[in-house]
Amino acid sequence: MVRGAVRGAGVLVTGATGFVGSYLLCALLAGAPGVRFVCLVRADSDDDARGRLLRVLRATGDAWREVRARPGTHGAQVCAGMLCRG
Repeated sequence: MVRGAVRGAGVLVTGATGFVGSYLLCALLAGAPGVRFVCLVRADSDDDARGRLLRVLRATGDAWREVRARPGTHGAQVCAGMLCRG
């Protein structure tokens, strides 16, 4: 369902370092190949953001292993930032 709705699109993902968000991101990555995901992660730099997200995703265990094992899974772009009220 998600695959058809977002094929060829870019999808902004927030909350991917949280408990539910990390499993959701794994499910999206595994179930929607060809979709570009951009994760906004609170951190001081893009490198710190990538490291933080990777640590969280590794902690999901089997969900992350499934993503890594699936051919055609391109992953997500990770950007440091924060959504806040203006």
